[in-house]
Amino acid sequence: MRSGSIHGMRFSIEADGEAERLVVPADQSDIATMFLSLWFFGWTLAGFSAISRLAQVNVLSDLVWPIGWAVAWCAIALLLAWMLTGREILRFIGDDLEVTREILGRARRRLYAGGEVERISVRVPFRFPGSAFFPSPIDLRGNSGSVHFIYRGRSECLAYGMNKHEANAIADWLRNRLPHAQ
Repeated sequence: MRSGSIHGMRFSIEADGEAERLVVPADQSDIATMFLSLWFFGWTLAGFSAISRLAQVNVLSDLVWPIGWAVAWCAIALLLAWMLTGREILRFIGDDLEVTREILGRARRRLYAGGEVERISVRVPFRFPGSAFFPSPIDLRGNSGSVHFIYRGRSECLAYGMNKHEANAIADWLRNRLPHAQ
């Protein structure tokens, strides 16, 4: 497999024989990763300590706090996993577009019939100043992204976190393979 990133772009195009795929890594921030890692560690220690104390009291009404703690713990664990290992892979199987969102080696794939993909466009979401320090949302369903297209009457999104230049390059890559979807 041959791999190469395009100069100045956060995505790469990998070729394996005749096939080619575009790999978009998860939007990452070193500051957010460091902060969330430390917060996660402290949250874990504090949570286990508090839960062990609650277990001694054995009051059913005190279960609200541990449930909230567990939900927040899972959300941050998933966010960290996405930031560190997540990626989106676009490839063509014949004339059809396959989009794979992968996290910790587990993948969710969606196949789009190439003949039904219409109106590929770029819409980079507004990012507040300083938002580079905050991670992007985890969106394994594909409801947000910088590259949009219409599929069977519904708007689909790809490549969250890409700037306008990167999103245009991805849209051009798709348009070259789906000429009817201009």
